[in-house]
Order: sequence, then structure tokens, then C-alpha cells
Amino acid sequence: MPGLKTTARRFGRALAPGLLATVVALAGAVLLVLDVRALVSGRVPGGPVLLAATVVVGVALLGAAGSTVVEVGRRGGQGWLAAARSAVHCGLSRPAPVLGMGLTLVLAVLLAAFIPATTPILVGFALFALHAIARRGAHSR
Repeated sequence: MPGLKTTARRFGRALAPGLLATVVALAGAVLLVLDVRALVSGRVPGGPVLLAATVVVGVALLGAAGSTVVEVGRRGGQGWLAAARSAVHCGLSRPAPVLGMGLTLVLAVLLAAFIPATTPILVGFALFALHAIARRGAHSR
């Protein structure tokens, strides 16, 4: 476990690039939600098959985002772009762990939505789970 000073320094170095990554991720999430809403309402043809495919892509992207966060942590809070590249490479070469990361994050979000008081605890548990999944297979070295 790194010391408080080391952790604070890593956090400070990763904050600004992380904010840009967060804005990009939120924009992608908004586009996916709009796509799912259009599919569910019937305004876009494709029906349940395209809806299922869109949800799988969304979970995979969420898993890639989680994988990126893990990789940034491994790099000492630096290198968001390189970490994202690594996450995409891991997702393409071994999709199951990255999908597992996405499903883990979906579960954490659902639990936080249904029981809001657990949100601070779930953030820590979800981050721990992402690291455990990455260590187990997504980022094997």
C-alpha cells in the first residue's frame, strides 16, 4: 500500500487528464443511452436484436473504461491515453475479463441506484473488484 504522500501526488497528476477522459466517457454514455431509448421506443428499426447488441457494446465500453482506470493506477496516475490503448488491446485479445469488468460496474451502479447510502462503499468495492479481475486475467503480464 503506497503512503499518503505518494497517493496524493498520484491523484494530483492524474486529475486533469482524468477529467478530460471523464468528459469523453460521459459523452459516449449519453450517446449510448439515446441510442437505447430510440431502439426501445421503436423510432429506430432493429428491434430486440439491435437493442441486445447495443447493450453488449455498452457493457464492453464500460468494462474498457474500468480497465483503463486500473491501468492508470498501475502507471502511477499517468498515461490515460496509453492506458486506454492497453484496455482496448486487452478487450480485443481477451474480451471475457473486460466484459466481466463491465458487468461488475453495472451491478455497482444498480446497487447504488437502489440503495443510495451504499454508494461510497460501492466505489471502493467496485475498484477492488476491477483490480482483482485485471490481476486474474485482463492484464496478464
